[in-house]
Amino acid sequence: MFPALIAFVICSVHSAASPAAAAETQPGDAVPRPLVLRSTTYPAPFVHPRTVRFGDTDAAKIVYTVKFFDFAMDALDAWFAAVLEHDWYALNTEFGVSCPFVQSGLDFKAPLRPGDIVGIEIRIARVGRASLQFKILGSRCDGERSFEGLWTCVFVDPASMKSVPIPAVLADRIHAYAKACGPDE
Repeated sequence: MFPALIAFVICSVHSAASPAAAAETQPGDAVPRPLVLRSTTYPAPFVHPRTVRFGDTDAAKIVYTVKFFDFAMDALDAWFAAVLEHDWYALNTEFGVSCPFVQSGLDFKAPLRPGDIVGIEIRIARVGRASLQFKILGSRCDGERSFEGLWTCVFVDPASMKSVPIPAVLADRIHAYAKACGPDE
C-alpha cells in the first residue's frame, strides 16, 4: 500500500501544469508566448556544481567518458535557466525557440572519481547571427581542470528546422553575460 501512495504522489506532482503534460502537443501547434526576461541579475560566470556518483564511473573507477557529456549538457541547461531565465524545454514548447547543438567536443585533462565535486563553468566563446558557441570548463574543487570543450548550438524555427536569428532579447542578455564574465582565461 505504501508504494502505491508514493506512486500516487509522484504522479500527482506531474500534473497538467508539468512539462510532461505539455509534451502532448507538438512544437509549432500553439502560438508561442512573447519571450520576456524579467531579472536584471544573473551569475557571471555561471558555475554548475556536480558531485560524481558511483553510477557515473566505469571499471577503471573514474568517470565514464560519455558521462562528461551528460555533465556538460546538464550545466548548459542550468545556464539557460539561470541566465536566460528559461530552460531549453520551455524555450521550445512555450516560446517557439529551438536551439539544437550542431557541435560538441571535450578534451580531458584529469580524471574524476566518485565523491569529487566538479564545478562546470559556462562561458561564451562566440555569438553569431543564429549560432552560439559555449566554452565549457570543468574543474575540481582543488582547482585542477578535469575537462574543457566547445559546444555550438544554432537557433532554428522548430517547424522547419531552418536557422533563424537569435531572438534580440536573448542576444542582448548573452552579450551582457559574456561581458560580465570578463576576458577568457
